[in-house]
Amino acid sequence: MIGGSSDEIKSKLNIKKTLEKYSISHILNNPILKKEKIEVREYQVKIAESSIGKNTLVVLPTALGKTIIAAYLSAYYLYSQPNSRILVMAPTKPLVDQHKEKFFQLLNIDADQLKILTGEITPEERRLWWNSKNIKIFFTTPEVVKNDLENGLKLDDFSLIIFDEAHRARKGYAYTKIAQHYVSHYKNTRILALTASPGGSIDRVREIVENLFIENILYRSEYDEDVSPYISKVKIEYRVVDPPDSYQRYAKLIKEMFEEYLAELREADLIKKDYRHIFRKHLLEIGEILREKIKTEKNRYVRGLSWNLLLTQSTALILLHALELLLSQGAYTLRKFLINSITSEKKSHRRLLSDSRFQVLMNILKEEYEEHSKIQVLIEELDNQFNLEPQSRVIIFTQYRDTAEHLVDILKNRNFRAEIFVGQRKDKSAIYMSQKEQLQILKRFREGSIDVLVSTSIGEEGLDIPQCTLVIFYEPIPSEIRFIQRRGRTGRVRTGRCVILIAKGTLDEAYLESAYKKVRKTKNIIEQINQEIKQKNLMEYTKPTSTDIPQTSHEAKHENYVSKNSLIYNSSDKVEEAKIENLTRSLRKEEEALTPDSPSYSKQFGQTSSTSVKSRTSLIKLSRIIYRRILKSGEEGFPRKVLLEELIYDGYNIGEIERALKKLLRSRRLYEEYGRLYPISKHKLKISRKLDGELKRFRILVEEIYPGKIVVLVDERWRAVIPIEMNDELISLKKKSEYIVVGRLLRIEGRLHLRLHGVIREL
Repeated sequence: MIGGSSDEIKSKLNIKKTLEKYSISHILNNPILKKEKIEVREYQVKIAESSIGKNTLVVLPTALGKTIIAAYLSAYYLYSQPNSRILVMAPTKPLVDQHKEKFFQLLNIDADQLKILTGEITPEERRLWWNSKNIKIFFTTPEVVKNDLENGLKLDDFSLIIFDEAHRARKGYAYTKIAQHYVSHYKNTRILALTASPGGSIDRVREIVENLFIENILYRSEYDEDVSPYISKVKIEYRVVDPPDSYQRYAKLIKEMFEEYLAELREADLIKKDYRHIFRKHLLEIGEILREKIKTEKNRYVRGLSWNLLLTQSTALILLHALELLLSQGAYTLRKFLINSITSEKKSHRRLLSDSRFQVLMNILKEEYEEHSKIQVLIEELDNQFNLEPQSRVIIFTQYRDTAEHLVDILKNRNFRAEIFVGQRKDKSAIYMSQKEQLQILKRFREGSIDVLVSTSIGEEGLDIPQCTLVIFYEPIPSEIRFIQRRGRTGRVRTGRCVILIAKGTLDEAYLESAYKKVRKTKNIIEQINQEIKQKNLMEYTKPTSTDIPQTSHEAKHENYVSKNSLIYNSSDKVEEAKIENLTRSLRKEEEALTPDSPSYSKQFGQTSSTSVKSRTSLIKLSRIIYRRILKSGEEGFPRKVLLEELIYDGYNIGEIERALKKLLRSRRLYEEYGRLYPISKHKLKISRKLDGELKRFRILVEEIYPGKIVVLVDERWRAVIPIEMNDELISLKKKSEYIVVGRLLRIEGRLHLRLHGVIREL
């Protein structure tokens, strides 16, 4: 008889059942695993088994055991290839240490066969450790591996390399160089890449897939059937505050200077928008234009003018950042930033110092200034949390070290047991922590001698803090990766709360919407990339003939990988042609069923019985042209207005274009949203048909719009809320306006919610 409570008995029976199910599993049937230490979860076993023999990217929400999957796969390769070794990399030293502890806990491997290598160990000593055949698994940061590769490190006996936080494998990051060296120089290489989110744009995910030579993407979300039982709910709340009125005095001075520098850029025809709509990305684009001009311009006078404009652009960026710091972070963080600017040697900073308004601003900030409204709300949230649960653990995230330092000082003065948690950047102007200090802080936080951890971005990636009950974002962030990681610090073993502080009328609001939008796109992006990979795997690769110059096995392997990855993109033309041919056959088949004299022909094409076969052929040709252009636009869509203008310019009349479009939309090869046309894949068509049966039509009146949610009156009967996470397409609605929409009414915690799938029309 099994002892314990009913929940414990149920859990033990489930584990036993899973173990029996996987008794012949390649993963679980492995003596290297400490089975008594593992809570067997079906999705982890499935993912590990599906990763065998393929370079795999695993995308799994925070706290669902990516490290366990890595340990499973490591045990498999160590058992199947006894003379091989494993390399585990993570971007930060606390994460490296955490991985080592987890592997030791799960695997039957002696402690002296697991080795952490850091930059604190000399290259000569590291070389001795790399050459030690006693070490089976190395844990290190990518920079250490990259440096040692440059000094002659060989990875020929590593059967698996694990890239944790794989979303970093972009541009010149060390991960990309390590993967390229590993794949191009050795046989039988295997890569396992792990991340909570690879990114919110298809180009970004493709870059990671290419850089890590990925052949297989395995994705799970909290909504998947095999994952959802292990997800604790995270309740997201938004606290909106107005920046203090006194800040308008500072903001006015900054805006005056900012607009003057923008005026210089406008005179040079580099800005065409209204000043109120100029953001960081626009200034960065201007900077790129000017740098390219300086690089290519031969006329010294013109090049000198471009240098001056680049200085103006750089100064405008500083002022824009200063304004954002003031309104989103507070006067303390702005003051610290301006003090650092004074001591800087940059020309743009020196230019600011010569501005009398800058001196006035500095003098004002030397006086007693008002704290940001967010701080009072933050303290209220902490008081409420600790009154309800005195043993709570809280993490506060902020982008800036100066803000983190200031918050810790304020919280300690109010008797909260708070500590800062930051990275290892050795900058005299900023606080930093050694690895030893980081590990000590985490230990104290777990044990309870610290209640509140105020962390910068280093706390977002992979920290194992299951007791955390509340996460507070001091500010929203536009990065979907960091948003997911921050939110994942709570709700690990039970329901948690995530509170996001938003300064009204600032970039905080735009950043929040941007992050949600990118999060929602991730699944579709992964599915699309996975389809491209599958198409690539089905294609036959060209083999060298006997007349080709013979290659070494390393060169051939690398060329094969590069070739395969490039096919992900190059094969798109063939896929597109196949889709267009399929469309043509389908259109012709439909046309054959209609005769020029039939009423259905006239109804469908708006033409008389005298319409010739030539006209029908012309319509098919036009449909092909339209379909080809929309296909090329991909997920970005194609503006309907631009399409009409281009086709009219090409000689087609508006009637022909509209008939062809109507045909494509009716046949559900395209769909239209907010004036943009998009191609419908078979997968999307299947999903949309499935949803059609579940969704209902409602008439709504928008009563109030708040950051993060919209309150509506449904069918003049019910009041419901549309949270931002239930606005499937992030559709913009106007206050006091009425719409006919499709969606689903849900009752959550006693309150009516509307999941908004789409707007049919505005009334």
